[in-house]
Amino acid sequence: KRSKLWSNCDELNKLIQEYWNWNPSHYLDFVNICERLI
Repeated sequence: KRSKLWSNCDELNKLIQEYWNWNPSHYLDFVNICERLI
């Protein structure tokens, strides 16, 4: 079961949703995640 996301943090929510993608070919890799957080 997935956690509820924060309503006041749209960019982080989008990143989390992309990371949780059900299709493995769309998974974000660690480098991509780090680049988006910086």
